[in-house]
Amino acid sequence: MTRLLKAMIRVQGSMMVLDLGLAIVKHEVMLMGGEIELESSYKKGSRFFFSLNLEAPLKAPQQEIPLLSALEQQGPNYIAPWLMDMSSIETFLSQHHTLERLWLLLEHSPSTAELAWIQNLQEHGLAHVYATSAIAEEISTLGLDVQVIELPEQGFWQTACERICKGETRENELSVNSSIVGALLVVVDDNPLNLKIAQNMLSILGASVVTCQEPLDAFELITRLKPDAVLMDIHMPHIDGFTLTKQIREVIPKNQMPILALTADIEIQQTNQAEQAGMNGVVTKPIDKVGLLRAIDKLLLTHEPFYDEAFALSQMMGNRNLLGVMLKKFAKLVEEQKQSLCETQDINQLGQIAHSIKGTAAGLGFKRLAATARIVEQQGKSETLEHENITNLVNALVQVREFISKHREESDEQERPDISR
Repeated sequence: MTRLLKAMIRVQGSMMVLDLGLAIVKHEVMLMGGEIELESSYKKGSRFFFSLNLEAPLKAPQQEIPLLSALEQQGPNYIAPWLMDMSSIETFLSQHHTLERLWLLLEHSPSTAELAWIQNLQEHGLAHVYATSAIAEEISTLGLDVQVIELPEQGFWQTACERICKGETRENELSVNSSIVGALLVVVDDNPLNLKIAQNMLSILGASVVTCQEPLDAFELITRLKPDAVLMDIHMPHIDGFTLTKQIREVIPKNQMPILALTADIEIQQTNQAEQAGMNGVVTKPIDKVGLLRAIDKLLLTHEPFYDEAFALSQMMGNRNLLGVMLKKFAKLVEEQKQSLCETQDINQLGQIAHSIKGTAAGLGFKRLAATARIVEQQGKSETLEHENITNLVNALVQVREFISKHREESDEQERPDISR
């Protein structure tokens, strides 16, 4: 009977037809962490049923209607009727004395007077601020006890409205202080659908994501790229996740790069196997955004963002094609700079090379590379340069080069026309 739940070829007249219906149902149920079963009796019929483990909400949905404000800034027409100006907020405060229901949306930099006003709002319980990348950083420097949530500039209003309508609040939202923002992550999974789901979720959480669908290519990719963390499917063809992790651990120790297992099997045996292979934990499928964030956040070893794509895109006025061209040129420059660092012995010259790297990297959003170059630049000026920091800078250049190379491969794959249709 279990053969009915697998893809099969059915002969229909002179044609052979591929039957996928039940196989797809089984796959979707498994993606949600469930199981599908079949009961069948001769001349009576068959019954298909499945079970799912779903989490109950921790609290009742919020019933109060949220209040929206962009101060005196103008939002798009579809949201403008719901935006409160500063005088309306003052009126609301005089009647209710609290702003826990207010969502402050900042697409553009506030004026000096508005910044002072935001500080005053904090005293009345302002809890939620959505802002673009640059503005989020500006607001966070005020030292407010307010969670500032960073959203991309493109689609800022749509994203903010979607999250507010879903009732996402401080308990399950992403803070700009989360170490996953800007982290470099690799996802290994032979299933393209699972791969895309994980990539999309991690990207929304603010990570820079590199994917690998071919398990046999994963070892070289991970050991060359040296990401902040790896999410790896356990059940893959040719080589399973446990074996692949053991191979990686011969090069990169467990305490230097976390590897999380991805599996729909919630069993003690799987957890023990993952630990013995050198994995740092297990994430169950279907992937839960909040659970995934917590699992990765507590394991990441560095809090320095690797890449800020939103900033890089803003530098190119939102032109992705131009950004792609600039990244391609930067990859060539990175290789030249790496070669120069390896060949140069003069401390002052090393500092000058680092200065050049710092400026270009910062302009393209490679924050970690810029920070590493800054250390070498400063030590070069004071003639206290340590060899370890030169090595760190060379490794950071290699990491960026590998990331750009993989990023270009994925972009080319997405742009390639589908000739199978």
